Amino acid sequence: MTTQPHGPGSIPEIQLHHRLRIAREFAGFDQVEFAAKTGISRATISAAENGHRRPIRSTVKLWALATGVNTIWLETGNIPAGNDGGDGDGGMVNIR
Repeated sequence: MTTQPHGPGSIPEIQLHHRLRIAREFAGFDQVEFAAKTGISRATISAAENGHRRPIRSTVKLWALATGVNTIWLETGNIPAGNDGGDGDGGMVNIR
């Protein structure tokens, strides 16, 4: 089996299950603490973070609220660029 090298500056995709774990760890929770804080079962948390089960949208929104991360980033991997440039376009930056 051969692998193709990635070009210079390649960025690996961060999939939803990775972002869920990143968000929880960023907020300083282990899975048991996060389950207690959110009411999401530890089994659901584990399955979501391991990519075995995709959580429903309301669970992702609760995850974002509980961890303090941006909901759009958690759902899509995109970060709202905001309106700091004064141009009002509110564009998106993809950081997958």
